[in-house]
Amino acid sequence: MLPAEFCPRIDASLSRVGSVFDGGYVVATESLDRTSILLSFGLGADWTFEEDFRARTGAKILCFDHTVTRRSWRRLIFRSVVDLVLLKTSPRTPIRHHRHYSRYKEFFGRENVVHRHEMIGPGSVGGTDIDALMRDVSPETGVFFKIDIEGGEYQLLDQLIGHQDAITGLVIEFHGLDLHRDRIVSFVRELDLDLAHIHANNCGGCDENGDPLVIEMTFKRPSSSDAPRHRQKDYPVANLDRPNCPFQKDLTLSFAQI
Repeated sequence: MLPAEFCPRIDASLSRVGSVFDGGYVVATESLDRTSILLSFGLGADWTFEEDFRARTGAKILCFDHTVTRRSWRRLIFRSVVDLVLLKTSPRTPIRHHRHYSRYKEFFGRENVVHRHEMIGPGSVGGTDIDALMRDVSPETGVFFKIDIEGGEYQLLDQLIGHQDAITGLVIEFHGLDLHRDRIVSFVRELDLDLAHIHANNCGGCDENGDPLVIEMTFKRPSSSDAPRHRQKDYPVANLDRPNCPFQKDLTLSFAQI
């Protein structure tokens, strides 16, 4: 059973942005209307969220992921060619990887769509952090954060709280829930944004109590248009949530009572 603080208490208008599976996230539609810049931490080989976000908002897209480089793409394509020679894969595999790389170059070659090969986190060598990025952002600029950096998110929580007045919305994936539950509860309480949605990543598994080890949370700025929720909603939400891994059942969530 998850803490009561993890249960959204408002009914906001929500949309799914990006992939229908892993890589897509639920976002408050009001956040989309208010955003001028998307700061995206964690990219991997899926930029459907960033692409869809750009199409819906026209916002500047600034992504950070030091693991995705020209060398990593070339290594992936080379390995698929070797596997083809060894008859371990079909000819379609290297062709698919090459086309995927071409789509990556096309998207991040657009105006105001940038991928920086830098680490994110306070004190990261050769990297940057939220404090440094926000120094270049004017106070009236609406900033949306997407954070999926495999456990590194905990280093950024204090900085998110420090800049919360400029944040239109936030989607963040928390890893290691069994170890960091209290830290997440503190963050939810301290953040002056409303928790609008929660979803379990079924790729991360569960603890001995059946609670997920990885969760996705969606936050938005408070608004008079948000109705308070008088009863607990069922999670996952039908016609909105989708399992991150399509070959496994989505995880049902339950919450402690306040």
